[in-house]
Amino acid sequence: MRVAVAGCCHGELDKIYETLALAERRGAGPIDLLLCCGDFQAVRNEADLRCMAVPPKYRHMQTFYRYYSGEKKAPVLTIFIGGNHEASNHLQELPYGGWVAPNIYYLGLAGVVKYRGVRIGGISGIFKSHDYRKGHFECPPYNSATIRSIYHVRNVEVYKLKQLKQPMDIFLSHDWPRSIYHYGNKKQLLKTKSFFRQEVENNTLGSPAASELLEHLKPTYWFSAHLHVKFAALMQHQAKDEGETAKATKFLALDKCLPHRDFLQVIEIDHDPSAPDHLEYDIEWLTILRATNNLINVTARLWNMPENNGLHTRSGQKGDVDMLKELQLSLLVILLLSCGFLYQLTLKSSCLFSCLPPHKSQQGPEALLGKGRSIVFLETSERTEPSPLVSCAVESAAKVYPEQPVVFFMKGLNSSMQLPPNSTYPAFSLLSAIDNVFLIPLDMKSLFEDTPLSSWYTQINASAERNWLHVSSDASRLAIIWKYGGVYMDTDVISIRPIPEETFWPAQASRYSSNGVFGFPPPATPFLWQCMENFVEHYNSYIWGNQGPDLMTRMLRVWCKLEDFQELSDLRCLNVSFLHPQRFYPISYPEWRRYYEVWSPEPSFNDSYALHLWNYMNQEGKGVVRGSNTLVENLYRKHCPRTYRDLIRGPEGLVAGESGTGNK
Repeated sequence: MRVAVAGCCHGELDKIYETLALAERRGAGPIDLLLCCGDFQAVRNEADLRCMAVPPKYRHMQTFYRYYSGEKKAPVLTIFIGGNHEASNHLQELPYGGWVAPNIYYLGLAGVVKYRGVRIGGISGIFKSHDYRKGHFECPPYNSATIRSIYHVRNVEVYKLKQLKQPMDIFLSHDWPRSIYHYGNKKQLLKTKSFFRQEVENNTLGSPAASELLEHLKPTYWFSAHLHVKFAALMQHQAKDEGETAKATKFLALDKCLPHRDFLQVIEIDHDPSAPDHLEYDIEWLTILRATNNLINVTARLWNMPENNGLHTRSGQKGDVDMLKELQLSLLVILLLSCGFLYQLTLKSSCLFSCLPPHKSQQGPEALLGKGRSIVFLETSERTEPSPLVSCAVESAAKVYPEQPVVFFMKGLNSSMQLPPNSTYPAFSLLSAIDNVFLIPLDMKSLFEDTPLSSWYTQINASAERNWLHVSSDASRLAIIWKYGGVYMDTDVISIRPIPEETFWPAQASRYSSNGVFGFPPPATPFLWQCMENFVEHYNSYIWGNQGPDLMTRMLRVWCKLEDFQELSDLRCLNVSFLHPQRFYPISYPEWRRYYEVWSPEPSFNDSYALHLWNYMNQEGKGVVRGSNTLVENLYRKHCPRTYRDLIRGPEGLVAGESGTGNK
């Protein structure tokens, strides 16, 4: 199989995967596996940045958060170890390794896995003698010492790895095994990195712990990074017993991910064609973890590992077999218990919101909206349970744009609140379970900072304002799209097909704009800035629509010469598309009741991208009724099937339409 190896990643996943794609086009076929040798920088948010031992000027989000949030998915299985520039608080959550994002696996402090029959091991961190014999005592919040000591290699991990007896195919370490430079082109290395000379001559460059493991494990391949230079070596091991075939290790160190640097290498590695095409736990490694569980130390006290390499010396071959059998039995019991638990869980419809995947609740607007591809919804009331129409709007957008984050800002949410089970909040639970939907708090004060809206918001008395929920929604949507880019949608807009334009305003009628849907990619456009300035300058909450569609129409008339639409053609104003009313408003607001009627035949809406249901007009509380065969019921059934299944009931249990706070 074709395996790509990367040196220090420094969070540049996009660039690495782009380089892999280029290698695939130029090479002999697709890449099967990517191995990263540390400084991976699995940074999820700004809090993670503060846990990296780097100067503030080097603290950048980079691109991992996009894979963590689900905005992107790694195109190839990626396995990595930790280095000395990591989000240590994140990796400390996974001391034995685990998935940090879909298709991206961390090996832990030390670990061994199998892929297609190839055995892959690794050890994270770098060697520092003063911490080597300590336990893992560090915990957040880190101080100036522990933010560095946390990534120092400990003797307990080396001890565990030295219990391995079965052959190792690939091993990863961040820093080099000490003395490995004697087995390659040392002259060229010192020519490239002349400041290594003294350490090489004194034989102090690299990790003695890694050197010890290299001698014990004798892997076929050993990959490292850390020193930011490409270096290859071939180490021939001596056979311990007579008749034993001497093994050799092919060593390769790679540079960091920068243009014109040797940070990536693709190699062909033999694998077992009959082995599973997915990542597997290593049974010998699990056995060792279980047998060494009593050696866990979480103090800074210095201590030594058992003498004579411990486990195998004490137990011998028979003991090894017994331990393997015992572990297999334990794993079987755990599997049976887990299956029973999962079966019981499926019988219950209620699950607390704390059961949600952690990445769904930890993402802030910067991480989710950073690329400007998000679909944005707003709820400016204190409501935390969306109505069925709101649920349908959000679900339909997630269905039409499966590769883009759908972000629902809710003023009633805060980061610490605990919500009851989904029997009380079924719509919230439903939306939370959709992979690309993210429900996050709306903090208007923070949102309006560094915009013309900030001074207006700090001076306004919200309780005394007329139409405040709608006015605050008008302001918030301008600020969000100006700051992050993306597409804004009202919560009564049902998406039916992708919008082909990135930069657009919708026409509600000829020469009259709407602000119920609009899109602008980053970087920030002066048009939206001037809209916010006009918002403040002409603020009057007593005139309905003055801060919304009327404002957009005023601004478009300043920037463009609005004309009547010709048939179904859209108009262009500078680089902005002014979309025909049929795109979002095929049924105009005076005819809004037609959505709640039975149509024969039913309209196709072939010229529309989404449908605005004019929920603010629905003061009668018309609802969606299962089995009514109305146009709106059929729209729900087709475009938001989960909402229809879980939230829409028959005539006896009517789910009524509810007044939308952000809808016009």
